[in-house]
Amino acid sequence: MKSATDYPTNTAIALLLAGDTGTGKSTHLFNWPRPYIEDLEGNLKGAVEHHRSLGTLPDFKWNRPESGDDGKMLDEKQQFDNVKRHVAAALADPAIGTVCVDGLGRLCDLLKAKLVWEANAAEKPLVVAGERVMSMSLWQPFANELKRLVWAARAANKPFILTAHLMVDENELTTVKEQRVNLQGALKNDFPKLFSDYWQTLSATCTKDAAHPRGVKYLIRTAPTTRNPSLKTSFVGMPDEFEVGDAAFKQLLERVAGGGANGGAK
Repeated sequence: MKSATDYPTNTAIALLLAGDTGTGKSTHLFNWPRPYIEDLEGNLKGAVEHHRSLGTLPDFKWNRPESGDDGKMLDEKQQFDNVKRHVAAALADPAIGTVCVDGLGRLCDLLKAKLVWEANAAEKPLVVAGERVMSMSLWQPFANELKRLVWAARAANKPFILTAHLMVDENELTTVKEQRVNLQGALKNDFPKLFSDYWQTLSATCTKDAAHPRGVKYLIRTAPTTRNPSLKTSFVGMPDEFEVGDAAFKQLLERVAGGGANGGAK
């Protein structure tokens, strides 16, 4: 049995970064140390150009799920396993500081394609409008496979970020319209619990200047709200909301680069 003094406080951050379209999720990934980005949605161009215009674009590494190691295009049912291979390689590479998977929605599409294909040999496929779709028996394997991917990333003790879109859903107890991760199945209620941190990206218009060439500032919300009560941060002393690039964010990155300083404010 271990004592309290032996509990690790430098565990790497596992961040679920969610927000609406255009709030800077992909743009945010380039701020982290030596990022690797699994570009699931093919939507990095705007983020790259934004950082290039500011002179802040790092020498990032990236991959797409459609291409195998031999450069040949893969069928959709093979791409989820390709993503897992890419992520595992990035987690094991000491030259990569942060592993990012950009696009939970697309990741789920690839996983469903894999499961439907694998299930064809075991049961008659469910076909709707000529397309094979998920049957009830596949949703538990779907949830388990997503969980395993997150836990494997966390076990590597390297900063891991997964981006996601939000949806509006009604809380059955309070009838309040809440923002939740856009994820099918019962897992959508518990998915943020798999991560040490769950932040929301926001954007607001502002005066154009050197730091805001588009007239937009990108914000991060780390504390829960009525609309998104599941938000949390494991970093003690983080402000409830801050602008990406300000002193609070730079201090956070210094702590991450130093080995992490996760500390209990949840």
